[in-house]
Amino acid sequence: MLPFQVAATGGHAARVPAYLEVDGRNLTARLTWLPAREEIPILCDEQLVVEFYAR
Repeated sequence: MLPFQVAATGGHAARVPAYLEVDGRNLTARLTWLPAREEIPILCDEQLVVEFYAR
């Protein structure tokens, strides 16, 4: 699969957040601390997700 091929070549290295330790050689990642919401680079309205799954 393409995402794993990109990970194996290190193509993701420029986008790794500070709260993750990534070992490209072994294709592993470790969460070093629980990030605050502001540190997570995903645009999402969490309230809409909660409302969707609350149905």
